[in-house]
Amino acid sequence: MANTHSHTHGEINFSRLEASLATTNVIRRQNSVEMRDVNRHGVADDAHINELDFDFSTASSCEALRGLHFLQDVFPAVQYHQHMQNLLNFSDQTQIQCFEADGTHQRWHDISADGLENILHTRFESDESGGFVACDFFCQHPRWNLSFQGAPLSVYVRYTKVWNLTTYIIAHRERDANVNALQSILGLAGDVSPNLRVFFDDPFDIAVLLSTLSFETSKFHVKKFQRFMWTQINKVDDHLAGIEGSDRARLGDLTKQLQVISQNADSHIANADVAIVTADAIRTAHTRLRVAISSPASSHQRVHDAIEYVIKSMEKQKLWFLNYKGRKDSTMSLVYNLVTQQDAANNIQLSVSMKKDSTSMNAIAALTMVFLPGTFVASILDAGVFTSEPGSNKIQTSGIWWVWLAISVPLTITTVLCW
Repeated sequence: MANTHSHTHGEINFSRLEASLATTNVIRRQNSVEMRDVNRHGVADDAHINELDFDFSTASSCEALRGLHFLQDVFPAVQYHQHMQNLLNFSDQTQIQCFEADGTHQRWHDISADGLENILHTRFESDESGGFVACDFFCQHPRWNLSFQGAPLSVYVRYTKVWNLTTYIIAHRERDANVNALQSILGLAGDVSPNLRVFFDDPFDIAVLLSTLSFETSKFHVKKFQRFMWTQINKVDDHLAGIEGSDRARLGDLTKQLQVISQNADSHIANADVAIVTADAIRTAHTRLRVAISSPASSHQRVHDAIEYVIKSMEKQKLWFLNYKGRKDSTMSLVYNLVTQQDAANNIQLSVSMKKDSTSMNAIAALTMVFLPGTFVASILDAGVFTSEPGSNKIQTSGIWWVWLAISVPLTITTVLCW
Protein backbone atom coordinates (compact mmCIF):
# COMPACT_ATOMS: atom_id res chain seq x y z
CA MET A 1 0.00 0.00 0.00
CA ALA A 2 1.48 3.35 -1.02
CA ASN A 3 1.77 6.17 1.48
CA THR A 4 -0.43 9.17 0.76
CA HIS A 5 0.96 12.69 1.25
CA SER A 6 -1.58 15.47 1.40
CA HIS A 7 -1.27 18.98 0.02
CA THR A 8 -3.44 21.94 0.94
CA HIS A 9 -5.39 23.58 -1.87
CA GLY A 10 -7.46 26.39 -0.39
CA GLU A 11 -9.36 24.90 2.55
CA ILE A 12 -9.57 21.36 1.17
CA ASN A 13 -6.87 18.71 1.53
CA PHE A 14 -5.94 16.67 -1.53
CA SER A 15 -3.59 13.77 -2.05
CA ARG A 16 -0.52 14.37 -4.25
CA LEU A 17 -2.28 13.05 -7.36
CA GLU A 18 -5.49 14.95 -6.64
CA ALA A 19 -3.55 18.16 -6.03
CA SER A 20 -2.09 17.94 -9.52
CA LEU A 21 -5.59 17.66 -11.00
CA ALA A 22 -7.59 20.05 -8.84
CA THR A 23 -8.19 23.41 -10.44
CA THR A 24 -11.45 24.68 -8.94
CA ASN A 25 -12.93 24.43 -5.48
CA VAL A 26 -16.40 22.87 -5.51
CA ILE A 27 -18.65 24.61 -3.01
CA ARG A 28 -21.35 22.39 -1.59
CA ARG A 29 -24.91 23.64 -1.75
CA GLN A 30 -26.36 25.06 1.42
CA ASN A 31 -29.07 22.44 1.31
CA SER A 32 -26.42 19.72 1.60
CA VAL A 33 -24.61 21.52 4.43
CA GLU A 34 -27.55 22.70 6.51
CA MET A 35 -29.97 19.90 5.52
CA ARG A 36 -32.77 22.32 4.82
CA ASP A 37 -35.78 21.49 2.64
CA VAL A 38 -34.75 17.87 2.22
CA ASN A 39 -38.37 16.93 1.43
CA ARG A 40 -39.07 19.77 -0.98
CA HIS A 41 -39.81 17.32 -3.81
CA GLY A 42 -41.86 14.87 -1.78
CA VAL A 43 -44.98 14.55 0.33
CA ALA A 44 -44.52 14.83 4.08
CA ASP A 45 -46.61 11.71 4.76
CA ASP A 46 -44.25 9.64 2.59
CA ALA A 47 -41.61 9.81 5.31
CA HIS A 48 -43.84 7.70 7.60
CA ILE A 49 -44.89 5.02 5.10
CA ASN A 50 -43.92 1.42 5.77
CA GLU A 51 -42.80 0.15 2.38
CA LEU A 52 -43.03 -3.49 3.56
CA ASP A 53 -46.61 -3.87 4.71
CA PHE A 54 -46.39 -7.32 6.30
CA ASP A 55 -47.77 -8.48 9.62
CA PHE A 56 -44.81 -10.23 11.23
CA SER A 57 -46.44 -10.30 14.67
CA THR A 58 -49.14 -12.76 13.62
CA ALA A 59 -46.85 -14.92 11.50
CA SER A 60 -45.83 -17.08 14.46
CA SER A 61 -49.14 -18.95 14.23
CA CYS A 62 -48.83 -19.42 10.47
CA GLU A 63 -49.33 -22.96 9.24
CA ALA A 64 -46.51 -22.56 6.73
CA LEU A 65 -43.96 -22.01 9.53
CA ARG A 66 -44.44 -25.49 11.02
CA GLY A 67 -41.39 -27.65 10.56
CA LEU A 68 -39.18 -24.67 9.75
CA HIS A 69 -35.66 -25.70 8.67
CA PHE A 70 -34.27 -22.69 6.79
CA LEU A 71 -34.18 -18.96 7.47
CA GLN A 72 -35.09 -18.25 3.85
CA ASP A 73 -38.50 -19.91 4.42
CA VAL A 74 -39.67 -17.35 6.99
CA PHE A 75 -40.55 -14.49 4.64
CA PRO A 76 -42.41 -16.65 2.07
CA ALA A 77 -44.43 -18.05 4.98
CA VAL A 78 -45.31 -14.51 6.11
CA GLN A 79 -46.35 -13.62 2.56
CA TYR A 80 -48.48 -16.74 2.32
CA HIS A 81 -50.15 -16.07 5.68
CA GLN A 82 -50.97 -12.44 4.85
CA HIS A 83 -52.33 -13.41 1.44
CA MET A 84 -54.64 -16.00 3.00
CA GLN A 85 -55.82 -13.57 5.71
CA ASN A 86 -56.85 -10.86 3.20
CA LEU A 87 -60.43 -11.62 2.16
CA LEU A 88 -60.12 -9.23 -0.77
CA ASN A 89 -57.82 -11.77 -2.44
CA PHE A 90 -60.78 -14.12 -2.82
CA SER A 91 -63.96 -13.43 -4.72
CA ASP A 92 -67.39 -14.44 -3.43
CA GLN A 93 -67.98 -16.08 -6.80
CA THR A 94 -64.73 -18.03 -6.86
CA GLN A 95 -65.28 -21.61 -7.99
CA ILE A 96 -62.61 -24.20 -7.30
CA GLN A 97 -62.70 -27.46 -9.21
CA CYS A 98 -60.33 -30.33 -8.53
CA PHE A 99 -59.47 -32.98 -11.12
CA GLU A 100 -58.17 -36.19 -9.54
CA ALA A 101 -56.65 -39.16 -11.34
CA ASP A 102 -55.23 -42.02 -9.24
CA GLY A 103 -54.41 -44.64 -11.87
CA THR A 104 -57.73 -46.45 -11.83
CA HIS A 105 -60.30 -43.73 -12.37
CA GLN A 106 -60.70 -39.96 -12.75
CA ARG A 107 -63.12 -37.58 -11.07
CA TRP A 108 -63.88 -33.86 -10.60
CA HIS A 109 -64.38 -32.34 -7.14
CA ASP A 110 -65.71 -28.96 -6.04
CA ILE A 111 -63.72 -27.67 -3.08
CA SER A 112 -63.77 -24.44 -1.09
CA ALA A 113 -60.97 -22.02 -0.35
CA ASP A 114 -60.60 -23.59 3.11
CA GLY A 115 -58.93 -26.60 1.55
CA LEU A 116 -56.11 -24.55 0.10
CA GLU A 117 -54.09 -24.54 3.32
CA ASN A 118 -53.69 -28.31 3.09
CA ILE A 119 -52.64 -28.12 -0.56
CA LEU A 120 -50.51 -25.02 -0.95
CA HIS A 121 -46.88 -25.10 0.22
CA THR A 122 -44.12 -22.84 -1.02
CA ARG A 123 -40.73 -24.40 -0.39
CA PHE A 124 -38.22 -26.85 -1.77
CA GLU A 125 -37.88 -29.85 0.49
CA SER A 126 -35.09 -32.35 1.01
CA ASP A 127 -34.32 -34.95 3.67
CA GLU A 128 -31.52 -34.80 6.23
CA SER A 129 -29.07 -36.42 3.84
CA GLY A 130 -29.88 -33.93 1.10
CA GLY A 131 -32.02 -36.32 -0.90
CA PHE A 132 -34.83 -34.93 -3.03
CA VAL A 133 -38.28 -34.91 -1.42
CA ALA A 134 -40.47 -32.41 -3.28
CA CYS A 135 -40.29 -29.42 -5.58
CA ASP A 136 -42.49 -26.39 -6.28
CA PHE A 137 -42.98 -24.36 -9.44
CA PHE A 138 -45.09 -21.26 -10.06
CA CYS A 139 -45.59 -19.13 -13.17
CA GLN A 140 -47.98 -16.63 -14.75
CA HIS A 141 -48.81 -16.74 -18.43
CA PRO A 142 -49.14 -13.49 -20.42
CA ARG A 143 -52.45 -11.84 -21.30
CA TRP A 144 -52.62 -11.84 -25.10
CA ASN A 145 -56.07 -10.25 -25.34
CA LEU A 146 -55.26 -6.54 -25.12
CA SER A 147 -58.92 -5.58 -25.37
CA PHE A 148 -59.93 -7.39 -22.19
CA GLN A 149 -58.04 -7.40 -18.91
CA GLY A 150 -58.88 -10.06 -16.39
CA ALA A 151 -57.11 -12.26 -13.88
CA PRO A 152 -53.95 -13.79 -15.40
CA LEU A 153 -53.60 -17.52 -15.89
CA SER A 154 -51.44 -18.58 -12.93
CA VAL A 155 -50.12 -22.12 -12.45
CA TYR A 156 -48.73 -23.67 -9.27
CA VAL A 157 -47.14 -27.15 -9.43
CA ARG A 158 -45.92 -29.33 -6.59
CA TYR A 159 -44.39 -32.76 -7.01
CA THR A 160 -43.85 -35.06 -4.00
CA LYS A 161 -41.47 -37.92 -4.69
CA VAL A 162 -42.38 -40.27 -1.84
CA TRP A 163 -46.04 -40.29 -2.88
CA ASN A 164 -45.34 -39.84 -6.58
CA LEU A 165 -48.00 -37.13 -6.36
CA THR A 166 -48.25 -34.09 -8.63
CA THR A 167 -50.56 -31.29 -7.47
CA TYR A 168 -51.66 -28.42 -9.70
CA ILE A 169 -53.40 -25.21 -8.66
CA ILE A 170 -54.55 -23.13 -11.63
CA ALA A 171 -56.06 -19.68 -11.06
CA HIS A 172 -57.75 -17.96 -13.99
CA ARG A 173 -60.53 -15.63 -15.01
CA GLU A 174 -64.00 -16.93 -15.75
CA ARG A 175 -64.42 -18.77 -19.07
CA ASP A 176 -60.71 -18.78 -19.83
CA ALA A 177 -60.24 -20.45 -23.22
CA ASN A 178 -57.00 -22.20 -22.23
CA VAL A 179 -58.51 -23.74 -19.11
CA ASN A 180 -61.61 -24.86 -21.01
CA ALA A 181 -59.35 -26.50 -23.57
CA LEU A 182 -57.32 -28.14 -20.78
CA GLN A 183 -60.47 -29.59 -19.20
CA SER A 184 -61.52 -31.01 -22.56
CA ILE A 185 -58.07 -32.53 -23.09
CA LEU A 186 -58.10 -34.15 -19.64
CA GLY A 187 -61.55 -35.59 -20.23
CA LEU A 188 -60.63 -36.87 -23.68
CA ALA A 189 -57.41 -38.45 -22.41
CA GLY A 190 -59.29 -40.23 -19.62
CA ASP A 191 -61.85 -41.60 -22.07
CA VAL A 192 -59.23 -42.86 -24.52
CA SER A 193 -56.76 -44.30 -21.99
CA PRO A 194 -58.52 -46.70 -19.58
CA ASN A 195 -55.49 -47.23 -17.34
CA LEU A 196 -54.94 -43.44 -17.09
CA ARG A 197 -51.17 -43.82 -17.33
CA VAL A 198 -51.08 -40.69 -19.49
CA PHE A 199 -51.57 -38.61 -16.33
CA PHE A 200 -48.40 -39.98 -14.70
CA ASP A 201 -45.93 -39.83 -17.56
CA ASP A 202 -44.37 -36.53 -16.46
CA PRO A 203 -45.17 -34.12 -13.56
CA PHE A 204 -44.82 -31.13 -15.90
CA ASP A 205 -47.19 -32.43 -18.55
CA ILE A 206 -50.00 -30.00 -17.69
CA ALA A 207 -47.63 -27.02 -17.22
CA VAL A 208 -46.14 -27.58 -20.66
CA LEU A 209 -49.60 -28.13 -22.14
CA LEU A 210 -50.76 -24.77 -20.76
CA SER A 211 -47.70 -23.07 -22.27
CA THR A 212 -48.52 -24.66 -25.61
CA LEU A 213 -52.15 -23.52 -25.35
CA SER A 214 -50.99 -20.01 -24.45
CA PHE A 215 -48.84 -19.95 -27.58
CA GLU A 216 -51.75 -21.19 -29.70
CA THR A 217 -53.93 -18.46 -28.16
CA SER A 218 -51.39 -15.85 -29.15
CA LYS A 219 -51.77 -16.77 -32.84
CA PHE A 220 -55.33 -15.36 -32.95
CA HIS A 221 -54.28 -12.04 -31.42
CA VAL A 222 -51.17 -11.86 -33.61
CA LYS A 223 -53.34 -12.23 -36.72
CA LYS A 224 -55.73 -9.59 -35.38
CA PHE A 225 -52.79 -7.24 -34.85
CA GLN A 226 -51.46 -7.96 -38.34
CA ARG A 227 -54.81 -7.18 -39.99
CA PHE A 228 -55.12 -3.89 -38.11
CA MET A 229 -51.53 -2.91 -38.91
CA TRP A 230 -51.77 -3.68 -42.64
CA THR A 231 -55.07 -1.82 -42.87
CA GLN A 232 -53.39 1.36 -41.67
CA ILE A 233 -50.28 0.84 -43.79
CA ASN A 234 -52.46 0.31 -46.88
CA LYS A 235 -54.16 3.64 -46.18
CA VAL A 236 -50.77 5.32 -46.19
CA ASP A 237 -49.94 3.59 -49.48
CA ASP A 238 -53.22 4.88 -50.91
CA HIS A 239 -52.14 8.42 -50.00
CA LEU A 240 -48.86 7.88 -51.83
CA ALA A 241 -50.61 6.44 -54.90
CA GLY A 242 -53.05 9.36 -55.00
CA ILE A 243 -56.07 7.12 -54.43
CA GLU A 244 -56.93 9.21 -51.38
CA GLY A 245 -56.39 12.92 -51.07
CA SER A 246 -53.71 14.14 -48.71
CA ASP A 247 -56.20 15.47 -46.21
CA ARG A 248 -54.55 16.67 -43.03
CA ALA A 249 -57.40 15.31 -40.88
CA ARG A 250 -57.01 11.84 -42.41
CA LEU A 251 -53.25 11.93 -41.94
CA GLY A 252 -53.79 12.98 -38.33
CA ASP A 253 -56.12 10.02 -37.79
CA LEU A 254 -53.53 7.71 -39.36
CA THR A 255 -50.96 9.06 -36.93
CA LYS A 256 -53.22 8.14 -34.01
CA GLN A 257 -53.82 4.62 -35.39
CA LEU A 258 -50.09 4.09 -35.93
CA GLN A 259 -49.50 5.12 -32.32
CA VAL A 260 -52.02 2.46 -31.24
CA ILE A 261 -50.10 -0.06 -33.36
CA SER A 262 -46.88 0.94 -31.61
CA GLN A 263 -48.44 0.48 -28.15
CA ASN A 264 -49.94 -2.89 -29.10
CA ALA A 265 -46.63 -4.03 -30.58
CA ASP A 266 -44.83 -3.10 -27.35
CA SER A 267 -47.44 -5.02 -25.34
CA HIS A 268 -47.12 -8.13 -27.53
CA ILE A 269 -43.32 -7.95 -27.40
CA ALA A 270 -43.58 -7.86 -23.59
CA ASN A 271 -46.02 -10.79 -23.71
CA ALA A 272 -43.58 -12.74 -25.88
CA ASP A 273 -40.80 -12.02 -23.38
CA VAL A 274 -43.00 -13.22 -20.51
CA ALA A 275 -43.92 -16.38 -22.44
CA ILE A 276 -40.26 -17.08 -23.22
CA VAL A 277 -39.20 -16.54 -19.61
CA THR A 278 -42.04 -18.76 -18.37
CA ALA A 279 -41.28 -21.55 -20.84
CA ASP A 280 -37.58 -21.35 -20.09
CA ALA A 281 -38.32 -21.61 -16.35
CA ILE A 282 -40.46 -24.69 -17.02
CA ARG A 283 -37.63 -26.22 -19.05
CA THR A 284 -35.10 -25.51 -16.29
CA ALA A 285 -37.33 -26.86 -13.51
CA HIS A 286 -38.23 -29.91 -15.60
CA THR A 287 -34.55 -30.69 -16.27
CA ARG A 288 -33.72 -30.28 -12.60
CA LEU A 289 -36.59 -32.55 -11.57
CA ARG A 290 -35.59 -35.21 -14.07
CA VAL A 291 -32.07 -35.28 -12.59
CA ALA A 292 -33.42 -35.30 -9.02
CA ILE A 293 -35.67 -38.32 -9.52
CA SER A 294 -33.20 -40.05 -11.88
CA SER A 295 -35.86 -40.79 -14.43
CA PRO A 296 -34.92 -42.07 -17.90
CA ALA A 297 -34.61 -39.41 -20.56
CA SER A 298 -36.99 -41.22 -22.89
CA SER A 299 -39.96 -40.77 -20.54
CA HIS A 300 -39.49 -36.99 -20.43
CA GLN A 301 -38.31 -36.32 -23.98
CA ARG A 302 -41.79 -35.47 -25.27
CA VAL A 303 -42.25 -32.78 -22.59
CA HIS A 304 -38.78 -31.42 -23.28
CA ASP A 305 -39.43 -31.26 -27.03
CA ALA A 306 -42.82 -29.61 -26.50
CA ILE A 307 -41.43 -26.83 -24.30
CA GLU A 308 -38.50 -26.33 -26.70
CA TYR A 309 -41.05 -25.87 -29.49
CA VAL A 310 -42.87 -23.20 -27.47
CA ILE A 311 -39.62 -21.34 -26.69
CA LYS A 312 -38.40 -21.33 -30.29
CA SER A 313 -41.84 -20.35 -31.61
CA MET A 314 -42.16 -17.44 -29.17
CA GLU A 315 -38.66 -16.24 -30.04
CA LYS A 316 -39.64 -16.20 -33.73
CA GLN A 317 -42.90 -14.46 -32.88
CA LYS A 318 -40.96 -11.79 -31.00
CA LEU A 319 -38.73 -11.27 -34.04
CA TRP A 320 -41.83 -10.76 -36.19
CA PHE A 321 -43.20 -8.19 -33.75
CA LEU A 322 -39.90 -6.34 -33.76
CA ASN A 323 -40.11 -6.35 -37.55
CA TYR A 324 -43.69 -5.06 -37.41
CA LYS A 325 -42.64 -2.27 -35.09
CA GLY A 326 -39.84 -1.34 -37.48
CA ARG A 327 -42.34 -1.14 -40.34
CA LYS A 328 -44.60 0.98 -38.19
CA ASP A 329 -41.72 3.35 -37.43
CA SER A 330 -40.91 3.77 -41.13
CA THR A 331 -44.61 4.31 -41.91
CA MET A 332 -44.88 6.85 -39.10
CA SER A 333 -41.89 8.72 -40.54
CA LEU A 334 -43.55 8.66 -43.95
CA VAL A 335 -46.81 10.08 -42.55
CA TYR A 336 -44.82 12.76 -40.74
CA ASN A 337 -43.07 13.66 -43.99
CA LEU A 338 -46.42 13.80 -45.80
CA VAL A 339 -47.80 16.16 -43.16
CA THR A 340 -44.60 18.23 -43.32
CA GLN A 341 -44.77 18.43 -47.11
CA GLN A 342 -48.41 19.43 -46.94
CA ASP A 343 -47.57 22.13 -44.39
CA ALA A 344 -44.73 23.32 -46.59
CA ALA A 345 -47.07 23.49 -49.59
CA ASN A 346 -49.61 25.42 -47.52
CA ASN A 347 -46.88 27.81 -46.36
CA ILE A 348 -45.77 28.37 -49.96
CA GLN A 349 -49.34 29.09 -51.01
CA LEU A 350 -49.74 31.43 -48.06
CA SER A 351 -46.50 33.19 -48.98
CA VAL A 352 -47.74 33.68 -52.55
CA SER A 353 -51.00 35.14 -51.24
CA MET A 354 -49.12 37.42 -48.85
CA LYS A 355 -46.87 38.54 -51.70
CA LYS A 356 -49.94 39.45 -53.76
CA ASP A 357 -51.40 41.32 -50.79
CA SER A 358 -48.08 43.05 -50.24
CA THR A 359 -48.00 44.18 -53.89
CA SER A 360 -51.49 45.64 -53.54
CA MET A 361 -50.55 47.40 -50.31
CA ASN A 362 -47.44 48.86 -51.95
CA ALA A 363 -49.61 50.23 -54.77
CA ILE A 364 -52.03 51.76 -52.26
CA ALA A 365 -49.13 53.27 -50.32
CA ALA A 366 -47.63 54.75 -53.48
CA LEU A 367 -50.94 56.34 -54.47
CA THR A 368 -51.34 57.65 -50.95
CA MET A 369 -47.91 59.30 -51.03
CA VAL A 370 -48.80 60.93 -54.37
CA PHE A 371 -52.17 62.35 -53.39
CA LEU A 372 -51.87 62.86 -49.61
CA PRO A 373 -49.64 66.00 -49.62
CA GLY A 374 -51.86 67.80 -52.12
CA THR A 375 -54.99 66.73 -50.25
CA PHE A 376 -53.47 67.93 -46.97
CA VAL A 377 -52.58 71.34 -48.39
CA ALA A 378 -55.98 71.73 -50.10
CA SER A 379 -57.76 70.90 -46.82
CA ILE A 380 -55.82 73.56 -44.90
CA LEU A 381 -56.42 76.22 -47.55
CA ASP A 382 -60.10 75.31 -47.74
CA ALA A 383 -60.52 75.60 -43.97
CA GLY A 384 -60.30 79.45 -44.11
CA VAL A 385 -57.21 79.66 -41.96
CA PHE A 386 -55.36 81.50 -44.73
CA THR A 387 -57.12 84.23 -46.79
CA SER A 388 -56.16 86.47 -49.69
CA GLU A 389 -57.79 89.62 -51.10
CA PRO A 390 -58.87 89.51 -54.75
CA GLY A 391 -56.14 90.87 -57.03
CA SER A 392 -53.59 90.75 -54.18
CA ASN A 393 -50.59 88.38 -53.86
CA LYS A 394 -50.49 88.70 -50.07
CA ILE A 395 -51.73 85.86 -47.84
CA GLN A 396 -53.27 86.77 -44.52
CA THR A 397 -53.78 84.51 -41.51
CA SER A 398 -57.29 84.18 -40.15
CA GLY A 399 -57.97 84.75 -36.48
CA ILE A 400 -59.33 81.20 -36.02
CA TRP A 401 -56.07 79.44 -36.94
CA TRP A 402 -55.53 78.51 -33.29
CA VAL A 403 -58.89 76.67 -33.25
CA TRP A 404 -57.68 74.43 -36.08
CA LEU A 405 -54.37 73.89 -34.28
CA ALA A 406 -56.03 73.19 -30.89
CA ILE A 407 -58.24 70.52 -32.39
CA SER A 408 -55.85 68.92 -34.87
CA VAL A 409 -52.83 68.42 -32.59
CA PRO A 410 -54.63 66.61 -29.69
CA LEU A 411 -56.64 64.55 -32.19
CA THR A 412 -53.46 63.50 -33.98
CA ILE A 413 -51.73 62.58 -30.73
CA THR A 414 -54.78 60.58 -29.57
CA THR A 415 -54.94 58.68 -32.87
CA VAL A 416 -51.24 57.74 -32.71
CA LEU A 417 -51.53 56.57 -29.09
CA CYS A 418 -54.60 54.46 -29.85
CA TRP A 419 -52.77 52.86 -32.78
